[in-house]
Amino acid sequence: MEDSWLEELGIKKPANRSVHIVNDKADILLSALKEKGVACFCLYEDEEDFTEYGRNFRNEVSERMRISTPNLRKPWPQKKENEAFYGELYQIEDYEKEIAQKEIFNALDTYQYKKSVTGKYFNANGRRTTCFQPDDYIGTIYILGMCVVIGSHVEDQYTIPSYLQKRLLEKGYKYRVENYGDMVRPDAAIDSRLEEIGRFHAYDIVIYMSYLWKTVNISEKSLEKIFEENQIPSEWVKDTYGHCNHKVNKIIADSMLDMLEPCLLNGPKEDNAQTVQINIHDIMTEYVRQKYLDLYFPGFSGSKYNTVGAIVMVGNCFNKGHRYLIEQAKLQVEFLIIFVVEEDSFLFPFEERFKLIEEGTRDLTDVMVVPSGDFILSRKTFPQFFSKGERDAVVFNAEYDINAFADYIAKPLHITHRFAGEEPKKKIVKAYNETMERILPQKGITYTEFPRLVIDDMVISTAGMRKYLRNSEYDKAFALLPETTKQYLMKQLGLTEED
Repeated sequence: MEDSWLEELGIKKPANRSVHIVNDKADILLSALKEKGVACFCLYEDEEDFTEYGRNFRNEVSERMRISTPNLRKPWPQKKENEAFYGELYQIEDYEKEIAQKEIFNALDTYQYKKSVTGKYFNANGRRTTCFQPDDYIGTIYILGMCVVIGSHVEDQYTIPSYLQKRLLEKGYKYRVENYGDMVRPDAAIDSRLEEIGRFHAYDIVIYMSYLWKTVNISEKSLEKIFEENQIPSEWVKDTYGHCNHKVNKIIADSMLDMLEPCLLNGPKEDNAQTVQINIHDIMTEYVRQKYLDLYFPGFSGSKYNTVGAIVMVGNCFNKGHRYLIEQAKLQVEFLIIFVVEEDSFLFPFEERFKLIEEGTRDLTDVMVVPSGDFILSRKTFPQFFSKGERDAVVFNAEYDINAFADYIAKPLHITHRFAGEEPKKKIVKAYNETMERILPQKGITYTEFPRLVIDDMVISTAGMRKYLRNSEYDKAFALLPETTKQYLMKQLGLTEED
């Protein structure tokens, strides 16, 4: 309904943007480890050019998903698909009665937030348990990634890390495998996980299983290629390559071992073997500078101002409440930067929102409007902002997003203040604001939250403005808008002042 109404305004929402082909963040972090002598490998999901096998596989999965009704209370394969997916395991009573499946899926929610989980089929203490780990080993193999690494459809002994551990021991390689799977962010929180590991041993190996994106400087292979080489049937996955059964996990683990074997060592561990560490903070600082700051802030020197403020704004679409927030913030700082959330997940697409904010603030001096990019309130830093996320995930990623802003954006730009409008109703926004209030002062940044603008006893809100527009109550809607937004919408609607 909202999209059709938007089309009446003459605004076309862009099609979903394709994912980045290159996972540059993982690339620079793993390359830094590689330069220190740590062997690194990457497995990504799709081939860039789909093979005939890949196309047929997707078509079969899509058709199955089309005719199957999703069961949100039972997100594992259902009915006949259940038996085809779990194979011989379906002969076990706990699988036939879906006891095992229920435990695994219920445990996933708890596991994501680094809480301990104890059960018959799913165990974790911050990280999911890897079975068959030896006490005596010469190096550690760290496997990072999302659901395929965690093993979202299988019990502990059938995860990829557990299968790989078992195969290593069978072939006499004394390595210990650790499951560093993480589902809280699309990049599997690779920087947070590597920072958590800290020091690496000279014999250690890192395997990163990327959800979709490739790397450039790291040895890699696609899951699609592994599936094609082994002619894996589509019934062995639920909906994507990464949501697979125990048989697929074993095949992937075997393929991993083939990749690793040339750099695996046999023999005793050297007591004086070198340990290495990379500075995640410094690498990320340089990465953000090159990818974002150099693009949008060339020549900008925040140090020449005593105070620099920041507002992160959706502006969907720009109204008098947004303008009021900007005016109040500007009274407190010498220079103000407005970061417009760049994601196309709102009623008005980014290009339209950006233009309206830019035009609506053009009369203000020392105010700069820029896209937020990948590093401020984006799907990469805070995906739950764009969906109904679990409370724990919201807190985790709100902290990550705000710390990234403070460390990689605010510090080099000399931002001293951050401003926001109060949000009493939207729980995720409220939690985000509360997290800013807690973290930013610790980073030396003053946080100020302004009450909403009230006109004629009515709180100005985006929801109210959109409601008036949908109901063709244009006078009421335009009363909430600055002149620039009003003129824009009148033009889109084909209205004149006399209408």
